[in-house]
Amino acid sequence: MRFNRHNRAETVRVAIVDDQALFRKGLISLLEEFEHLDVMLEASNGKDFFQGLRRCREELPHVVILDIQMPEMDGIETLIRLNTEYPNMHALMLTMHNETEIIFHLVDKGAKGFLLKDAAIETVVRAIDSIMASGFYFPDNISKSLVKGMVSNQKSKQLNDANHLSEREIEIIRLICKEFSSQEIADKLNISLNTVNKHRESIFQKINAKNVVGVVMYALKNNLVS
Repeated sequence: MRFNRHNRAETVRVAIVDDQALFRKGLISLLEEFEHLDVMLEASNGKDFFQGLRRCREELPHVVILDIQMPEMDGIETLIRLNTEYPNMHALMLTMHNETEIIFHLVDKGAKGFLLKDAAIETVVRAIDSIMASGFYFPDNISKSLVKGMVSNQKSKQLNDANHLSEREIEIIRLICKEFSSQEIADKLNISLNTVNKHRESIFQKINAKNVVGVVMYALKNNLVS
């Protein structure tokens, strides 16, 4: 897949929430080597994270790197509250495993991407840039797990038929799955950004998607992309 780089002239504000101090401090130290990233907040659990957010006032993090297993308030509880109170903040979940059921659950609760905890720093930065550019990030091994689960999971909700989407909407869905931003879609299709946004709103309503990840999942389930 093609990864769009975030505009390096803009600073991406990052928060890290993980109960392992050594891991957290090490990740902060590595991310500080990248000029376009600013780790503005760290916390050992969800409770401390939300207390820190209240002190941030107007400048909130763009991306939250969030561990799943933590004491007091774990990553899942934090994600649910984050999606309710700060829906524009992107949650990038840290996990040691890639079980399909867990991934489905976290996507449904608003997760925008996943990272394995042994990922290289270049992968972490690529994930942050991808989320800022396109709204989601899945590493290859987790993407395969998602596709496998979508085919075999008998508990999945019945999907709407893709035929009710217009040709233009399907075209935009395919570009979203290639991680094009709204502006890049507008440029490629020679239409206005406002038109793209209207199509996106229509797509979200028709397929009952909560976020861009939901659009990608729908496209995969309905064979709109390979």
